[in-house]
Amino acid sequence: GGDLTAKGLGSTFGVNIPLTVGQLAFFLIFATCVWASARLVDRFTSILIGGMVLTFIWATGGLIADVKLPVLFDTQAPAGTSYWIYAATALPVCLTSFGFHGNVSSLLKYFKGDARKVAKSIWAGTLVALVIYVLWQIAIQGNLPRSEFAPVIAAEGKVSVLIEALSK
Repeated sequence: GGDLTAKGLGSTFGVNIPLTVGQLAFFLIFATCVWASARLVDRFTSILIGGMVLTFIWATGGLIADVKLPVLFDTQAPAGTSYWIYAATALPVCLTSFGFHGNVSSLLKYFKGDARKVAKSIWAGTLVALVIYVLWQIAIQGNLPRSEFAPVIAAEGKVSVLIEALSK
């Protein structure tokens, strides 16, 4: 959040904002909300989740419309190119997206012990996460050639670097 906050503030004010200032601003905004009240956090979270859904639809829809099959399937890669060594980097995303075991006890309580409803909710949640993940992968992998991922990887997960690479 700090990286995107720094970029957003920088573009708003027309100056280069350091990452630490963006992180501090991000922290202060959320710390103020938590300090003010739990209800404010709940409402703010609902607004942010709604914004995330709309932003995901807007960004992914635009990117999917521009997917290039040769880029998606990497047909222009040199012979013998292998990406399996990068599969481990997807593991944290998969574990957080598809790891549901920590929610089972809360779901059992929420559904008053109805195991069938818990199972259905886990299946539905996993399916939603899978669809979102697949759409995101198609959108990114179909627009950004593998050779252009080096700066994104070197930036250690800064979303702004991925956005800059995609906008080119």
